[in-house]
Amino acid sequence: MAGGAIQATGNAHTQLAGEAIKAPVRRTYMTLDGMRGIAALCVMLYHFSPFLTPGSTVLPKAYLAVDMFFILSGFVISHAYDTRLSTKKLGLRNYSLARFIRLYPLYIISIAIGAGYYALRFMIDPGQGNNVHPQSILLSAFFLPELGNRALYYYNPAAWSLFFELLANFSYALFLPRLNNRMLLGVVSASAIGLILYGLHHGSLDVGMEASTILGGALRVTFSFFLGVLIWRHRAHIAIRIHWLAYVLPVAIIGVFLPSVESGSAIYDLFCVMVIFPAVIYLGSAVEPSPTMHGVFRLSADLSYPIYVLHTPLLLVVGGALTVVMHQNAMSLAPLSGLLMIITVLSASYIALKVYDTPVRRYLSGQLKKTR
Repeated sequence: MAGGAIQATGNAHTQLAGEAIKAPVRRTYMTLDGMRGIAALCVMLYHFSPFLTPGSTVLPKAYLAVDMFFILSGFVISHAYDTRLSTKKLGLRNYSLARFIRLYPLYIISIAIGAGYYALRFMIDPGQGNNVHPQSILLSAFFLPELGNRALYYYNPAAWSLFFELLANFSYALFLPRLNNRMLLGVVSASAIGLILYGLHHGSLDVGMEASTILGGALRVTFSFFLGVLIWRHRAHIAIRIHWLAYVLPVAIIGVFLPSVESGSAIYDLFCVMVIFPAVIYLGSAVEPSPTMHGVFRLSADLSYPIYVLHTPLLLVVGGALTVVMHQNAMSLAPLSGLLMIITVLSASYIALKVYDTPVRRYLSGQLKKTR
């Protein structure tokens, strides 16, 4: 999910008001950018449900946004690296470091926030127990999951998908020389079968965050990421159009997350992941918003990763602060506590992007280029 603006080179043409005009060689998929931003917001609202609408869940199916992120990641990585990796212009080492640089700076800050919260809570109220363990911090620092009886990444549970995304990114580059279309279709088909069986057995695709469902997480990323690669390889070779669908598609995915499905939840999840999301992303790659809206769509893309990676630890911090200051559980202050969390996450995400993440990644990327 973490790719910045989705860009590619090519000879795409833009058709506006019936007139075909040549697009810049360096093209940006703004509609897909907009989808990623909306999906990140949906995940945040889903996790903030107890502080917004106690007793009910906001966007009950928003956990499926992770599968959309994985598909988009496969599409983005193929765009950015397929040619350079296959022609040996970029080696596996530098590719892996580039992907690590993209994710790690904000990720490690999120771990520090989460661990800092639990350390401070123990100092204030030792009765709640000490949840700061050196081995857990060490594993998290090296982006490794904790295979125990709690979340794979206790200090930022949402980081489980980033771990799987890195694995998929590395596997893609490692096996790219042998990953022809037939092999790619085989990987997607085999993982689809596995995902169907696992989803039906588990009852939904809300899996992967804990060690007990790690296989489900692996199946989710394998199917969706390599499906994204497949979509890119068979993307629409048609004139790219400025079209109203560019505005509808990012918002329409909210409707996918709205239903609260009791019976047949796994079937609904599988239909979304295997039919709706691929169709929406394929169509989204062929339509673009008007140039006047590019700034909004680009900001949506830029903020998607900070929002996703920071929202869970910041939930802990804001919720804990409210409990201390107001002397009551933050959930009892809903929806004001939830609104405060949203404002905090959006503000912190923007500041972190501009002041920390972008400068740090720019510096590290510059150092990486010097080693080539």
